[in-house]
Formats: sequence, structure tokens, C-alpha cells
Amino acid sequence: MARMAGDSPNPAVAAMIEKIGRSTVSAVEEIGNGGALIFESLYWLVMGRRLRQPVRLPSIFQQMMEIGIHAIPIVALMAATIGVMLAIQGIHTLRIFGAETRVTVGIALSITREFAPLITGILVAGRSGSALAARIGTMKINQEIDALYVMGINPVRFLVVPALLGTLVMVP
Repeated sequence: MARMAGDSPNPAVAAMIEKIGRSTVSAVEEIGNGGALIFESLYWLVMGRRLRQPVRLPSIFQQMMEIGIHAIPIVALMAATIGVMLAIQGIHTLRIFGAETRVTVGIALSITREFAPLITGILVAGRSGSALAARIGTMKINQEIDALYVMGINPVRFLVVPALLGTLVMVP
């Protein structure tokens, strides 16, 4: 049977293609929203003082404390735990070659060079990122962000820029 120009393809194939298209559009939209948020943050960082709405230093220091200093105990605990696990695996593996005495140096170098930045980045993103998202989500639900707009305060300048600066200073 010949297909006519108005016939639609297989409904299952069409649904799958539509799902892929919607997912792609959603992903591109999310990337655009993230880029716009970074651009607006940089705008307020540079132009805030000129517009008489500078980013407040106490807010930046508070975010630095929450993001950096308060994360040190969990980062240290995880680094120590991963170091112990690597040492146990290293001793087991290097016993074959008779080099158990070199495990300490290998673990110290691998933790400080490779794993410490990785562990720190993952934990700060998970701990501090989820705390920031929860705080902003709660503010959105309670309409506090709308109240900031009504008071003439830009929420990006007030909420996002201090957290961005605190993260940029404390994570490295």
C-alpha cells in the first residue's frame, strides 16, 4: 500500500522523536538559563556600585563561611576515609611486589594531588549547592523573592552574587 503525502509515520516512532526533541529543547533551555544567570551575576558584580546597589561585603563573608569554613569537617572526614581505603587497597596490591613500605608516599601524593580537589569539589557542590538551592526554593515558595522585587532589590544581586563570590574564593 502506497503512502500518501498526508499520512503520518508510525505513532511509536513519532512519539519517540517528539520525546527526544522535547528533551533536547529542555536541555538547551536549561543551559541558556544558567548562562543568563552567570551573565546577570557578573553584571551586578561589575555595575552594582555604579547603580548604587553594590554587593554587600558582609553577605559575601557569610557565604564564604557557610560554603568554605563549615564544609571543612566533612571534607576532612571524607578525605581521611578515602585515604584509609586507598591505603588498605594499596597495601594489598603492593604486597605482591614487596613494596608495602611505599604505600604511605603513594597515598599521600595521590590524595594531595588528585583526590583532595575532586573530593572537595564534589562535597562542596553537594553540601553547599543543595543548601543554597533549598534556601532559594523555600524563599520562592514563601514569595520572599517576589517581595525582594517589590522592595526594589534584585534577587540575583542579593542572593546569587554573594554565593558565587564566596564559592569562587573558598573552593580553591
